[in-house]
Amino acid sequence: MLSSHAFARTFAALITLVVAASLVAPGVAQRKKKKDEPEEVLGDRHELTEPDIALTFVGLDGFARDEVAGDAGQLKARWRGKLEDRDVEVSVWLLEFQFDSPRDVVDLVEENRARRGPFEFQESFAVGGKFGKAPFGWIGVHTEHEETKPVSNLIVLGAILPASGYTVQVDARPALLDEQKARVLEFLEKGVRYGGETWDPEWTDEEVDARWQADAPDGVLEKSNFIAYRTEHYLILTNLGKGTTKGFAEKMDENYEKVRAVYPFEDVPGQRLLPIFYFVDRDQYLDYCVKKLGWNREQASRSGGVASGDWYATYHQSPVAPVHIHEGTHQIFRNRLFLSGGGSWFQEGVAEYMSSSANDLKPIENAIEKGRHVPLRDFMQIQSMLMSASTNDIKGGNEAASNYDQAAAVVEFVSESKWGAEKFDEYIHAVGSVPRGDVAAIEQAIKTVYGVDIDGFEERFVEYWSDRKKQKSKIKRKKER
Repeated sequence: MLSSHAFARTFAALITLVVAASLVAPGVAQRKKKKDEPEEVLGDRHELTEPDIALTFVGLDGFARDEVAGDAGQLKARWRGKLEDRDVEVSVWLLEFQFDSPRDVVDLVEENRARRGPFEFQESFAVGGKFGKAPFGWIGVHTEHEETKPVSNLIVLGAILPASGYTVQVDARPALLDEQKARVLEFLEKGVRYGGETWDPEWTDEEVDARWQADAPDGVLEKSNFIAYRTEHYLILTNLGKGTTKGFAEKMDENYEKVRAVYPFEDVPGQRLLPIFYFVDRDQYLDYCVKKLGWNREQASRSGGVASGDWYATYHQSPVAPVHIHEGTHQIFRNRLFLSGGGSWFQEGVAEYMSSSANDLKPIENAIEKGRHVPLRDFMQIQSMLMSASTNDIKGGNEAASNYDQAAAVVEFVSESKWGAEKFDEYIHAVGSVPRGDVAAIEQAIKTVYGVDIDGFEERFVEYWSDRKKQKSKIKRKKER
C-alpha cells in the first residue's frame, strides 16, 4: 500500500489500500520501553522550533552544530562529531507532507534514497515515545556494503506532526560497531522529544464529530442519529442503533484476531483505533464512496465495502459477510502490518484468502489443472483485480471472480504447501514491501526468500494445486484450523 505521499498513484489503489514490514518480521522487531527507563536524560540539549523538538545528545559527546543556510530547504539543523574513529553526522529534516504514520516517513526516505541506487532499511521497527503527534516513532537502519564489507550506516528516526513529518538522521562512516550502533539508537529513542500535544489513541469526542461531519454523505448528515462505538481495536462511526452496532463490532474484533493469527503483528502502544464507517443501507454507502473517493455510483456498486487510508466503510449486512474480514484485512495490512506493496494480485490475495473457504477455490483449482489460469508473470501486472474487469456486480463478474480466486490461490499455495509454508511470513513481508506491480522487484523478493524466479515459483504453484485436487481431504487451510 501506498505511503501517504504515494497514495494516489493508481486508481486501483483506491479499492484495495491497506497498509503497509510487520513488527514481527525477520529484521523487523518492536523495541519495548523499559518500565524503569528515565524520562529525563543527561547530555547536550538543543531546542528547535521547526520542527518543535528538543534533542539531547545522550551517549554522544562533543558534537558541534553546523550553520545551516536559511535556504537549505528541508534540512533544519546539523551536527558533526565522532564516535571513537567513526565520523558521524546528525541532521534534522522537515518533510512538508501529510503522513498517516511514522512508518510512512521512513518509507519516504527509503523511496527517495532508492531512486539514486539500490537501497533498503535492513532493520525497521517502532519505538514508543513522545516523538510527535503519534506517541511513537519509527526507526530504519541501513548498512551499506562494498562487496561483503560494511562501510557506512544510515539510521533514521521518523515521526509525524499535525501537518507534516520530520526525521532525525544519523550518518556514520566507517560502519558502526555493535556498541556504537547501540549508543546511536539510545540517543534516538531517549534524546528526541516533541514539544506539542499527542493524539488520543481512542479519539476525542471532538475528533469523532469532526470526522463524521467531514466524511459522511450530506443526506446522512441531515439525520441526527449518529453514534460512535469504540472497541478494543476499532472506532465505529455509524447511524445505526447501539444494539445492532454492538454485534457488528464484536465480530470485527474477532476478525482482527483472525487476521493476526495468519499474518502475525504486534500492536504498537499509542496507535489509534481504526475507523469504520457503518451505514444504515447500501445507498448511503454508495453516497459515501462518491463523496469520499470521487467514484461514480456504477464504480461504487462493484463493492460491498472498501478500505482506504486508515478507514473501512460498509453498510448494514450480516456481521459474518465475507466482505468484512476481506476489507478488514486490507485495513490491517495498511495500518498495522504496514505492507502496502506487491500489487493488486498480492493485496487482494491476502484479503481473499481470509474471506474464502477451501471449497470456494474449486473453480480456480480446475482452471490451474487445465492450464487456464493467468501466467503469474502477467498476473502480477494487472492493475486491479476488480476494476480491470468489465462487469458491474460486486465481484465484477466471472473475470474478476477468477482474478480474486487466483490471487487467493497464490497465498494458499505459499501458506499451505510444504515447499512454501516454512517461509510464509518472510514471503509476505518481502513481497508486501516492494513497489506495486514492479515485477523485477517482486521476482527478486521471491528469489531472496525461496531461491527461484517467478517461473520456478509458478511451477511449484501448479504442482501444489494439482496435488490439492487429488488430496483435497488432507488439505486444511491454516486460517481454518
